[in-house]
Amino acid sequence: FRSEQLVGKFRVDELWEDRKIILEICGDYWHFNPRLYGPEWETTRNGKKIIASQKWEEDRKRMEYLNSLGYKVYVIWERDFEADQKRCMKELKDWLYSQDKEK
Repeated sequence: FRSEQLVGKFRVDELWEDRKIILEICGDYWHFNPRLYGPEWETTRNGKKIIASQKWEEDRKRMEYLNSLGYKVYVIWERDFEADQKRCMKELKDWLYSQDKEK
């Protein structure tokens, strides 16, 4: 994986270009983890009001765009990683293995 790479019009956290795989680490606050925030939760960032449901829609469209370019995207939430890194890494490995089987 290579960190902070540009894919189309978006910068992604981790990219494995040869396999067209993207790993995104979603910060709970930045991406409004749905297990922690309701859809109406709002905050202000850089002088702009952001509502959780709008951020989720932006993220959904971003994932759709990356998928349309042929990339498979795997997401790890900050909360999950901090709670159990070993489990998160095992789930990622299992997912990567499943991608091999699809070829």
